[in-house]
Amino acid sequence: MEWYKLIAALHVIAMVSFFAGSFHVLRLFIHHKDAEKKFDPERAILVKQFTGMERFGWYGIAWPSLVLMVLSGAWLLIKNPGLMTESWMYAKLGFSALLIVYHLINQRLFDRIRTNRLRWGGAGIRLWNLGAVAFLFALVFLVAMKASLGTMWGLLGALFLGIAIALAVMMYRNKRSADPGAKEA
Repeated sequence: MEWYKLIAALHVIAMVSFFAGSFHVLRLFIHHKDAEKKFDPERAILVKQFTGMERFGWYGIAWPSLVLMVLSGAWLLIKNPGLMTESWMYAKLGFSALLIVYHLINQRLFDRIRTNRLRWGGAGIRLWNLGAVAFLFALVFLVAMKASLGTMWGLLGALFLGIAIALAVMMYRNKRSADPGAKEA
């Protein structure tokens, strides 16, 4: 059982690292898009710097963490198949599958920004980045509360968080559009 606890700890570390890498890289995308609006030579210097930072964050942190998270999670399920009798585990696996889809979409964004074909602006990337917050919220609460919370309440909580985030972003955008001289954060 000691190996089980070690793998469980690695699973949590991989999850935290994955989210940190994803948040970081998407934030770099925002700065990258802002740098593209500048004039040379500043634009060229910044885009080159952000491209390198994005590559390291993506292939050095986010992807390896995702692989470790999936492998350690699978190992935990193999060693403890009784988890598959729990309804919260099916919700966790569903959110995890959606998280992998989210990551693959981020890969597409990564590929597009590297070839200067990403059409999204900073506000769109910010909103997309908040999607990972909703996944993190849903997964952590689902695992922490397990059966005591109930799967339906976990799903409703994630939906409520998503709506709250969307409203916050819309309010932020409205405030920004009312103050055209404000510098984007």
